[in-house]
Amino acid sequence: MSASAVLKLQKAGFSLEQVEALADFMDTQAASKADLGEAKNELKADIAEVKNELKAEITEVRSELKLLEQLFRQDVYFLPGYVHNRRSTPGRSHSCRLCRSVSC
Repeated sequence: MSASAVLKLQKAGFSLEQVEALADFMDTQAASKADLGEAKNELKADIAEVKNELKAEITEVRSELKLLEQLFRQDVYFLPGYVHNRRSTPGRSHSCRLCRSVSC
């Protein structure tokens, strides 16, 4: 606690013992710039770690979705009587995105 703060407290009616007790309390409770910098660095590291974990999980989910899409395409392709390209007639050649072949 600064000297001017001590004087102001004494002028306001605080005894020297009260001012010293308050100063001791404030010294133990107040965070220094170094404390705040350390906390900031720890938070940045935590945020970076979480970002990396999320990126990895997103990549994993995308991979799983691609696999599921491929499995779905295979299942749909082999459904009995399914016409992949509704504009074409069964047994005729066509190109569709679903089966990705020139003829189904």
